[in-house]
Amino acid sequence: LLASPPTLRFGVAADGGRQGVVDFTPSGLPGIVNFNVTLVDSGPSNSAVGDAHTSRPTSFRILLRRVNLPPVLEMAYNLTIPQGAGGQFRAGMVANFAPGPAVESDQSLSFYLDSVESLSGAGIPATGLFVAFEVTSDGALSYTVDDAAWGAFRVTVGARDNGGTSFGGVDTGRDSFVLVVQPLEPEGLRLTLRLEEKSSPTTHIFASLFSEPADLLPLYTFSVIGLTSPSIFTAPPVVNGSGAVFFTVGGFEYGSEVIRVVLSLRNGGVQVREHVLEVIVAAVNDMPSFTIPDSLAVVEGIGLSTIPAFATSISPGPPNEASQGVSFTLTSLTAGFFLSDPEIASDGELSFRTSLGMHGLVTVVARIHDSGMDAILDTTQLEATTSYFTIRVFPLPVVSSISPRLVPTAGRVTVTLRGQYFGSYYSRGYFAASYGDFAIYIGGDKCLNNAFLSDGEVTCEVPSGIGPSAVSFNVSDGALSRAGSLDAGIIHSLVIYGGVSADSETAGFIAVGPRRVAAGTLESPSASLSDANLALSRGVLALATLAGRLFVAGNFLTAAGVKVGHVLAWDGFEISPLGLGVDGAVKALAVFRGGLVAGGAFTRAFQQEGQVVSSGGLAFWSGSAWSLLGGASVPGDVTALLASGDTLYVAGRFSKVGSTPARGLARYDAGTGAWREVGGGVSGGVVLTL
Repeated sequence: LLASPPTLRFGVAADGGRQGVVDFTPSGLPGIVNFNVTLVDSGPSNSAVGDAHTSRPTSFRILLRRVNLPPVLEMAYNLTIPQGAGGQFRAGMVANFAPGPAVESDQSLSFYLDSVESLSGAGIPATGLFVAFEVTSDGALSYTVDDAAWGAFRVTVGARDNGGTSFGGVDTGRDSFVLVVQPLEPEGLRLTLRLEEKSSPTTHIFASLFSEPADLLPLYTFSVIGLTSPSIFTAPPVVNGSGAVFFTVGGFEYGSEVIRVVLSLRNGGVQVREHVLEVIVAAVNDMPSFTIPDSLAVVEGIGLSTIPAFATSISPGPPNEASQGVSFTLTSLTAGFFLSDPEIASDGELSFRTSLGMHGLVTVVARIHDSGMDAILDTTQLEATTSYFTIRVFPLPVVSSISPRLVPTAGRVTVTLRGQYFGSYYSRGYFAASYGDFAIYIGGDKCLNNAFLSDGEVTCEVPSGIGPSAVSFNVSDGALSRAGSLDAGIIHSLVIYGGVSADSETAGFIAVGPRRVAAGTLESPSASLSDANLALSRGVLALATLAGRLFVAGNFLTAAGVKVGHVLAWDGFEISPLGLGVDGAVKALAVFRGGLVAGGAFTRAFQQEGQVVSSGGLAFWSGSAWSLLGGASVPGDVTALLASGDTLYVAGRFSKVGSTPARGLARYDAGTGAWREVGGGVSGGVVLTL
């Protein structure tokens, strides 16, 4: 009953203690096994002294009962027959069958139809798939299918032995095969797939033409028939092992193609059915295209600008849309920059006219249209038909003033030009620490030793000349070269006149000679005069030049409407008061030790902030403030001045300078800061000039 004698060993009980375990292997026969177990310890075993190292025997019984195991079988084939084929026979349909293991070989075995499942096709008739079905004891199959049935079916065959089901035994086993019944007339399916024309080849996978169960696919093959030269596909379509159709529609192709796909049985190649996929590709108006540069540059004030072939590669779409017309819409993102929006003609020529005085960088949106486009475009279409470019309009240099403006005819005077756009990223289009590539012209002659200071300031050395001349700042930049000028910016003067106007007999005037018109030459200048138009309220009594500026003094209180208080500085452009002037007529001027000495019939000089200097008739202007020479005032009327090195001579109606007696004629020594009378002074008259 046992394949080998039982063995005993110690094991661990659930409570952690030791327990005895018996291991045995039944032989498969039913019956009862009896055996005794004695527990032996490792202690002494001398029975003469009473040792007892063995326990009493304990009897055990094992009852072995037989349980019926299921029979085994294997369906050897899948079968294919045509619809209405009648009775069929297949020897060896069931293989490797047995009632169970070898111990059950004495059992008998029979076969039966267990179940039928429809996998595809017309389904199972109401009366059942089989009119007759029998499997003989040697595994041969005889069957007849109902004439109305077609499709694929899973047929399950059962085997039963006579071992029973007592004690949980199993007396049946099962296995299946696939039976394909080919229809007399293949059932076809026709589907339509609608697509839209694309700009590039597009691959599609259509997997809905067939819906065969996955476990049946090994029985079939799929093939495309009758389409070897497609008109809209890049290559003939193909179909994979599950019936999915693969095809690629060419770029800019539209129209229709019919794809016929046949399902055939792999065994014998018999056609089961044909399905049809019609692919319809609708024509789509493809977006027009063009290419333009990212940017262009022009110079301010050039009027109408035209750039031929600004837009290139202009196309309404693929060749099948070549008959469509194209046009452009341009929109400036900066209002007022152009007199009207720029335009691009159909041949790609760009034209625009900037507004007067406009310069800088403007972005322009360019959009192309063709005659087949819809009025409303989606985001993708808008992006495809839109480009952007910038127009940089470089400003003309602006010369607003030159200091000094009045220069001698011999030139060789360094002047400062002030204005805008001499050199910066904005005015040149690039960054640099210092900008070159410029020239300055005085009339027709180049200024020398140019120096760039900032975008608004440059200096140069004036050449010789005669009379008023235009000053021009020229930027050398190839086709974008540009210039800005100031009319009569420099006056090469031989003589400057000041006095009382004959027209009013009271108003003062300043005149510069020679005039611009008929100025003559350096060798033979004209004696003509040009009014400086300073609009002096009273006459001029004294003139002096210092640091490129003309100092004018006299009886006047205002010049060109500006309150100046009897004395002013003029650089040829601007009138500058000396502080707030003085409180009386200035009759004499002298340049002394880098400053200006004013003498006249005044008693006080006024600083810019209004502070008063009690000067008497003599005051010194340092360039920013009034002061006393040697700390002494001159109580009286100063009529004449003469500077010679560090010595200043003063004449007029006075009897002292400070506390130093000086009758009408005094001398100041800048080295010592002391005043002295010249000789014994003047008695009985007035010195009017020195």
